[in-house]
Amino acid sequence: MPISRIAFLDIMEFDSGEAFRGAVLLTEEQTVPLEFYLTDPLRPNPLQRLLYGAIFEEYLKFEVFGKPLLSNLSTRPDIVLVRESTLLHLVDVSEIPLGLITPNNTVEHLVCDKSYEDKILKKEIDALTEGHNFYEPFERIVSAVTQIHKQQANGKK
Repeated sequence: MPISRIAFLDIMEFDSGEAFRGAVLLTEEQTVPLEFYLTDPLRPNPLQRLLYGAIFEEYLKFEVFGKPLLSNLSTRPDIVLVRESTLLHLVDVSEIPLGLITPNNTVEHLVCDKSYEDKILKKEIDALTEGHNFYEPFERIVSAVTQIHKQQANGKK
């Protein structure tokens, strides 16, 4: 299965950890944007943090942001790249291969549903990362989301 659609999924903290936002950018293999979704800021209150305890951030990133963002995509990606290992658990509900990419453009962990041949997928993603920087779209996402967050905080739409 050649990789032609790549989703970049990221969860970010704002306002000194008081607000969280998630975003997903779907691109073609050259990282040309096809779809982009951004959540509204979520500002958990102290009681929510207390009730969820140690699983708070994992729940937030997985259930509140990750699953809904992937389900919003109108085109199914061939792989989802993430920057944090917590999000790799989305393979259990999405059945889309997920890869943890590092700032040096290496996919360190690749998790696949049983319907995929992970060795073949690993070869394909390694071949793609040789010719393209797949960490760079995360920099685009962070810049765009940060700009939008600041504009909304200042009352501009």
